[in-house]
Amino acid sequence: MLEAIVTVTRVEGSVAWVEGQAQSACSHCGSSAHCGTSTVSKLFGPRRQVMQVENVLDAQVGDRVVIGISDALVSRASLGAYMLPMLSMAIPAAVGDKLGFGDGMVATLALIGFFAGLVVVGHLSSRSGARYRPTMLRVERPGFSVSQFNQGAIS
Repeated sequence: MLEAIVTVTRVEGSVAWVEGQAQSACSHCGSSAHCGTSTVSKLFGPRRQVMQVENVLDAQVGDRVVIGISDALVSRASLGAYMLPMLSMAIPAAVGDKLGFGDGMVATLALIGFFAGLVVVGHLSSRSGARYRPTMLRVERPGFSVSQFNQGAIS
C-alpha cells in the first residue's frame, strides 16, 4: 500500500479535499548533493497536490490524515498508461511494414497509433477516475509517523 500524509482543507458532505506535498525521489537519494536533477527539482520548489477523497473517517478541516492506494492498483494503472500507447504505436507500424509501406508511412502510422493510444488512455482514466482515487486510512495522531508504523514501533 502506498501511503501519504495529507491535510484536510475542505469538507462537503461525505467528500474531503486534501492537500499534500509531492515529494521528489531526489530527497531520499544519497547522491542528491551532487546531482543535476536534484538541483533542477529544488529550483521549481515543492508541488502542492489537491484531491478529493471519501471522508470515511469524518475528518475535519485541518486534520492530518493518511491516505493510501494499493500497490496492485498503481501497477495496473501504470501498465495501462504506458503499455497501451506503446502497443498502439508498435502494432500499426509493424502492420504497415509487413504490407510493404515506405518508412515515412510506417512512421506516420506509428505516430497516429501512439496518439490514438493516448486518447484511449485519457478516456479510460476519466471514466474510471473514482476507482483510482486513494482512500482515507486513518487520522494521524500527534507525534505519529507512517514510517514508525511501518517499522512496527507503533501498533
